[in-house]
Order: sequence, then C-alpha cells, then structure tokens
Amino acid sequence: MALRDRADASRLAPAAQYVRMSTEHQRYSIEHQTVANTAYALQKGLEIVRTYADAGISGLTLDKRDGLKRLLADVLGGQPDFGVILVYDVSRWGRFQDPDESAHYEFVCKAAGVRVEYCAELFDNDGSLTSTLVKHLKRAMAAEFSRELSSKITHAKDTLGRKGFWPGGNPGFGLRRCAVDRNGERQLPLEAGEANAVKGNRIVVVAGPPNEVAIVRRIFRLFNTTQTTPRSIAKTLNGEGVPSWSGGRWTESRVRIVLQNELYVGTRLLGKTLTHLGQVERRPEQDWVRVAGACRPIIRRSDFEEARRRTVHVPRYTRERLLDDLRMLLAEKGKLSFSIIKNDPRTASPSVYQHHFGSILNAYALVGYTMTPEQRRMTDRIAPYRPQHAPWNRLPMSDDELIERLSSLHRQHGSLSIQMIEVTPGLPRRETLIRRFGSVARAYQLAGYSPGPRQRQCFERQGARNPSVTTGDPQAAD
Repeated sequence: MALRDRADASRLAPAAQYVRMSTEHQRYSIEHQTVANTAYALQKGLEIVRTYADAGISGLTLDKRDGLKRLLADVLGGQPDFGVILVYDVSRWGRFQDPDESAHYEFVCKAAGVRVEYCAELFDNDGSLTSTLVKHLKRAMAAEFSRELSSKITHAKDTLGRKGFWPGGNPGFGLRRCAVDRNGERQLPLEAGEANAVKGNRIVVVAGPPNEVAIVRRIFRLFNTTQTTPRSIAKTLNGEGVPSWSGGRWTESRVRIVLQNELYVGTRLLGKTLTHLGQVERRPEQDWVRVAGACRPIIRRSDFEEARRRTVHVPRYTRERLLDDLRMLLAEKGKLSFSIIKNDPRTASPSVYQHHFGSILNAYALVGYTMTPEQRRMTDRIAPYRPQHAPWNRLPMSDDELIERLSSLHRQHGSLSIQMIEVTPGLPRRETLIRRFGSVARAYQLAGYSPGPRQRQCFERQGARNPSVTTGDPQAAD
C-alpha cells in the first residue's frame, strides 16, 4: 500500500503557489491560503513544489512585492520546475488599480506555458468567455475596494486627528504615546515599539520622562539665548553622554527636528502629506491644518517661535561649509574615506557630498586630499563600471541569476567587493544581498569567491557587533 501511494505521488504534476496578505489581521492569512491551495492541489492531482509569498505587502502595485517578482522572473527565465501557479483568489494576485495590469501578469505566465488557477473561485480559469468576464469584474471590484478603503482610512485619520488623537509613530523626543479608554481615562504610556492592545482605545500624546523634557528645554534655551548652532548643540550633548532617540547619538538633523516639532507647544499638524493608494504627496504649508491643544505644552510658544525664526536664517548645508567640515575631518583623521565621512556625526552624509560636488572624489580634490594607493587602485578598477543612469524598471533577477552575475564579476576581476558590485550595472546594493542571502559573506560564498584575510577580519568584526547579520566589506570602507 505504501509503495503504491509513493508511486501515485510521483505522478503528481508539479505546481507553485503564490500567497499574499496586506496585514497580519487580514481574514485570509498566509496559512489559510496555503491550506486551501494544498487541498485544491490534492484534488487536481498537483504537488506544490515551490512557494512565493508576500506577507504584509499591499497588492496595489508590483513595487514591493518581491515574491511575485521572483515568480515572474522564474517563469520568464525559462524552464521553471512547475507548470501551474495556484492562487487563492483573484484579489490575492493583486488589487492593481488598472485591471489590465493584473491580466497582463497572468498572460505573461500563460504565454510562458504556465497557467494560473484560482483555488477559491467558483469558476474555472479555462479561458472561456464566462471566466474572462468574471475575472475582469473581480479585478475591477478589487481595485474599487482598495480605492474606497483608502478614502475611508484617510477620512478617519483626519477626523480623529482633528479631535487631538495620534495616528501612530514616534511623536518626538521627550514625548510619549498614551492609550485612553472610551471614558477618556489614560492608561500607562507606550514606549517605542509597543502597540495599543485594547480595541476601542485611542492614542494621545503626553509628556515623556522628566529628564527628556529637560533636554528638550535645554536645546531650545541653547539655541535661542546663546546663539548656539544645531551642530554645536549635538556635539555638546554627545560630549556629555546624553542619549538621543533609542540611546543613539545626537546629530544636527535630530536637533533640528526637535526645534521644529510643534507638538512641544501642544499643536498637532495635519495634512503635511496626502496618502492615497500607497502614493504619498507632500502638500504646501498653506494647506496644513494646525490643531491647538492636541497635548499639554512643554515649551513656551514664544520660545518656539524664536527658534523657528532663527532656524529659517540658519542654512543647513553650503558648499563652503561642507568643504570646511571635510578639511576638519581630514586634519583629525589624517585620511578620508566613505566610511569615515559616514560615521562622523558632525559631517553630512556621503550622499550630500555626491549631490553637491558630483562625487566624493571631486570633494576630495577640492580639500586637497590625495587618495592612498589602495583607494586609487579600487577607484580605477570600478570606474569603467560606474553607471550614469542604471535602468532599474525591469523585472528583478532570480537568486540563481544574481549569483551567476556575481560569479561572472569575480571571474573577470579575480575578486569581489561591495563598491565593485554597487557600481556594476544590473547588480543590486548591499542591502539586497543581505535580504536575499542573509549576509554579504554568504553571497560571496555562493558566487565561488573566497574573501581575503582583510575582508574576513571585517566580517568577523561586523558579526561581533551585530551577531544577527553580517554586512561588512572592508573594500567598501575605503
């Protein structure tokens, strides 16, 4: 009997399944869809050999749906190891605002010889007139559902915001979220990452710990009365060991955020952005709505207005200031590199220098820095592969294709580094390698490259600082 069962199983046709849900509270969870797809597969004589999943991802666009992207890439890559794709229903495939987009992706699979079957629908996806009409109707209904839901959520947030309730997120340093019940009774304040666990409770903003409130008041006092710049304030607080958000260091940007947060005077800003169907649109200040009395003030209005007046006249970045910061850093460190600039809280990020001067190398030249021979060799090696405008609007490559491209780059140059990878057209950034393979070191291993001693030491240092993920690449630091 067991031998006959194994023989029957060996004749099952291979199939893949695609599962998706937008939030963890959604009715049709990943597990629910998987169970339904498995039951359908057994009924139809199929065996699910591959699963593509998008958990907590909206179906409005293809942008963040890595699971569906990998599925399409595998189908278009030729000779997938399955001939059927199982999907719970039409809305799981997507709630694209243009129903033709959903139909297009299904047609792409069909043209490649892989058909799509919807396990919970009452029609057979057999290309008949009935199934075609029903699918198009359901796709239009799914799109309309998303439009209505987006409008309802926007209206609800606006209504609650005008009543002084907080929609979510961190209200700012020195402030905390606090749940209130239906009778207006306050519960314990919520720390960062904690969620409101009681249905029906609302969130308001309250003053945080007294030591944080004192730091906020000190920042305003230093900025207004001693004419201290935000960068100098950050340096002073860091020198005294005063922690910022989540125990981090103060930066000029974080000080400016404190100086511009109107919640410190009890005013809640609404309408700074308009979000509809996942698209965020910034709105002009004249369209913003200010809700006074949203929380109890911890800063006097006159102090806040003075800080706002001075902030307008304090430029954030100028070319001269950026170069002065770079000269100061060069004098202290004796050399410059991408990582040195990035890790110094007093200087702007490397991307700011690239924006103002075209490249980090141009900024180096303007401050009179001569790169080390090792930096020069790396720059000369990757210069021919530096893209001007890389076309990223195509379907992403599969893991196997990505590893093959890394291997090809390794064979061509005899080594690999993050700098080399990130400037090579068609290859992703470091964060993508970590997300796909768990670490840069693992991606190197799969590509057949053995890192040198210096790279291995960097991997070990990074792993010691953060055991959960390995990201280091010493050649990227120079």
